[in-house]
Amino acid sequence: MVSLEGAGSVTSLVCPGSVDRLLNELREVSISFPMPTVGGQEVTKSECTPVSGSTFSIGTSNVSCSATVAADLVEGCTFEVRVASRRLTVTNFVAFGDSITSGTVSLAAATPTLAGIAVSYPAQLQDMLRERYPEQDMTIVNAGRGGEDAGEGRVRLPGVLDIFGPEVLLLLEGINRLELIGVEKVASDLEAMVTSGVSRGATVLLATLTPVGAVKAADRPGVQEAVEDLNERIRQIAQDYSLGPVVDLFAVFEQAPSLIGSDGLHPTADGYRVMADEFMKPIISRWEETEGPVLSLSR
Repeated sequence: MVSLEGAGSVTSLVCPGSVDRLLNELREVSISFPMPTVGGQEVTKSECTPVSGSTFSIGTSNVSCSATVAADLVEGCTFEVRVASRRLTVTNFVAFGDSITSGTVSLAAATPTLAGIAVSYPAQLQDMLRERYPEQDMTIVNAGRGGEDAGEGRVRLPGVLDIFGPEVLLLLEGINRLELIGVEKVASDLEAMVTSGVSRGATVLLATLTPVGAVKAADRPGVQEAVEDLNERIRQIAQDYSLGPVVDLFAVFEQAPSLIGSDGLHPTADGYRVMADEFMKPIISRWEETEGPVLSLSR
């Protein structure tokens, strides 16, 4: 903003604040902006270069404006148009597992109910991705199957991968009949599932099992200890196959036991939202690409 004295008065031409725009797939965009003001009133006879509605590319551009606000007074001001790009380099995901993937919710009653795909963590994760990258076509296939144990998942997974060909496999499985099957067998099945994904070109995000509540621990003696032992094996599998850090759902849910419902096994609706957020974090850190100025935008 510049103030010049004329005819015994001081008049200030005020430009709008910086204009920020975040893109995903596009490389340039047409941007309109308000005209400068004097004393809070828009100056209709003003000129800006570039003009409002011009096309701006990724980066920071200066816009200079001037206006005649009195016969003998011309003032100028400048502001920035900042355009940045944010995109994800992968867009095709498969979430594989049992009822905790398919979306069974533990409600107030002890009996779990299948609340439908909308509340599941894959559905909520897809919503998060589409909100953050609105110009990209994101697909997350929910391949959860209630009641499935790791051995059954080991057999089913190759067919799912062959059909959908995901770039990223989100893998959470092993709780069903864990204490009966044994940690070693379940760990072997999970390792085979990782191999199936990697051999088909998918990157595997491997998650730890969530804790079980007191009611489930009482109903299934030894299951909590088995969950903790299996989670150690899951972390080792991730290290052995260079998968990167696991999505540590156990640690998050252990700090917030209320995220597991009254049946002691299935997450609440809030729990599924937290799961989606935990999967979202490594997706952003590993596959998000940015270009241009850093913008303070909500999405």
